[in-house]
Amino acid sequence: MMCLLILYTYLCRVTRVFCLLRWNSLFDSEAGSDVIFLVGPEQWRFPGNRAVLADANSVFRAMLHGPMASQDTTIPIEDVDGRAFDNLLR
Repeated sequence: MMCLLILYTYLCRVTRVFCLLRWNSLFDSEAGSDVIFLVGPEQWRFPGNRAVLADANSVFRAMLHGPMASQDTTIPIEDVDGRAFDNLLR
């Protein structure tokens, strides 16, 4: 019984690490992205997936699927610092 508990705990940790790595890869690569955010005066470039972002956050849901949503593939966000937006995504 103890071996099963140890194995279960190990698999849960491995699964969490794999999910976090996969989540981070959604914002580090333009493969599979359908929107690009250009953030701040420095124009930091953040690729993203509309469905994933809208499902994860109500602000992104309104921004990407609301009545005033832009259908452009590039969305400028000028009044936010690039580092702050990066932290928001992660």
